[in-house]
Amino acid sequence: MTLAFIKQINEYVIEATIEASDEEILACVGSDGYPSQQDIHQARAVITRAVKEQRQYRLSQQKAAFQAYKQEQKVSQNVPPKRSIPEMLSDIVTAMQNQDKVPEGIVLAFREQGQDGSEDDIIEIWKNLVELGLIDPNDTDR
Repeated sequence: MTLAFIKQINEYVIEATIEASDEEILACVGSDGYPSQQDIHQARAVITRAVKEQRQYRLSQQKAAFQAYKQEQKVSQNVPPKRSIPEMLSDIVTAMQNQDKVPEGIVLAFREQGQDGSEDDIIEIWKNLVELGLIDPNDTDR
């Protein structure tokens, strides 16, 4: 017997099992060559435990990645911008003129907030637009 022949037999067994009705499968449980009810419960418990452990592992990985992201964001928000006020103003104007990316209500809010703004206001607006993804703080090609 070759490995290909054994694989083909396994495929036939799998196909016959899939096509069998629930009653036929349940009638075979405990017969010679078939698992007992206890074997089935043990296999189910092992599979359930493995799935649960894998889910917990993935969840812990995602939590760790999210915590790292939050820490990175916190650090980047606390770092003073490396742009001068005129550069920030230029970034803000450029971002606001990009009609394809700017959400509709942002322009009105910017106009209301931007009137008679101090340097702190400009910095705050710039940071908000960076946070929204409308300005790339690392873009120095201007």
